[in-house]
Amino acid sequence: MTVRQTSMQKTLAALVADYGYDSVRRGVEKMRPLKKPASKTLAAPKNRREKPRARKNAVAVVGSLKLNDEEQKRMLTVLAEKYDAKTFIPYVASARAFLEREGADISRVKSRQQVTVAIFKRLAGWETERLREMDDGGWYAPHEGLAPIAEAIENFARQRRL
Repeated sequence: MTVRQTSMQKTLAALVADYGYDSVRRGVEKMRPLKKPASKTLAAPKNRREKPRARKNAVAVVGSLKLNDEEQKRMLTVLAEKYDAKTFIPYVASARAFLEREGADISRVKSRQQVTVAIFKRLAGWETERLREMDDGGWYAPHEGLAPIAEAIENFARQRRL
């Protein structure tokens, strides 16, 4: 017997000695669950999928769009690759800014992946030249970081000392 079983035996023996075997048996039967005990993991509700649905990446979204212009599709694919690499619309704030500029409701936007389809559907409505300008101009590109700002402050402080 294990330590746990030995401990249970001692407890049951004390209960039987105090209350009698029949009384303890009836008490245990009242406690017995009617159904099989639930497993430690919670079962998913029947109306839910077994696995959470994976969100499409931007390249897959562009691939699923029905576009007639091959050049436009190529430009969207380039932007989608940059989007997946987080060099185009890298932050949630930039995704919100883009969609707000396009007139979309952004009140529920919590992540970039949540709005990938919405962003590229809107971009699919743009002309190829405008997409090219967006790519060349670095619109919605990540910030350069704090290095240029730190250098500007340092240069300003150096000029004041002279």
